[in-house]
Amino acid sequence: MSERVTTARVRELRDAATPGPWEHEHIGYGGQEVTMDARHSVFVDGRGNAALIAAAPALAADLIEAREELRLTTPAVDAVRGVIAALCLAPDATYTEVVAAVEERAGMLAHAVQSWQARASGMEAAEREIARLRAIVEGRTVPPTDAEMREHMDAGGAWLVTIPARRQVRLHPETRYVDEAREASLLWWTEGARWVAVRDGRPCAWPAPREPADDVARDAPGVG
Repeated sequence: MSERVTTARVRELRDAATPGPWEHEHIGYGGQEVTMDARHSVFVDGRGNAALIAAAPALAADLIEAREELRLTTPAVDAVRGVIAALCLAPDATYTEVVAAVEERAGMLAHAVQSWQARASGMEAAEREIARLRAIVEGRTVPPTDAEMREHMDAGGAWLVTIPARRQVRLHPETRYVDEAREASLLWWTEGARWVAVRDGRPCAWPAPREPADDVARDAPGVG
């Protein structure tokens, strides 16, 4: 709705006029006198006209206050309208209808959050499994302990040992399939070698000895 008289103009008129309250009274023959103060008054015909003029200062103050309140509340009203529109409700939806729609959407949101959490949990589990498999395939640059060596090879396991290139010895890295304890013991001393545990021709998890290793866990395995 457009303003017939702008708020700025109302302020100008109020500030330029004699401050209220104004009064009016009957002076005979239907005439009315509107008194602003001891020096200012006007004469009009009709009690209704006089009453409206006398109320002008209060009306101006109320109008300015109401428009200021409207200015402050308009963003909130627009937000509510936006919510109503987002909920696909009619603009004249009742409070009960809005609350019911919000509760329904809240339930849908909670379900979506639960689904996302379940999906995220599944992704975390998948990431852990990928990390586990990557560790198996990549192996380790620290050679197995004597206990790990025995545990793995006694169970029929073998090793893929990649020996790094070395100047004047080998031009390129060399990978060996080792299924004999003696050869594994000799390669144990190779600096920078990468060890991958293998079983049935496929990389497998690093062996976990049944008993804790001794204090000298990284001693070279014995050559039997």
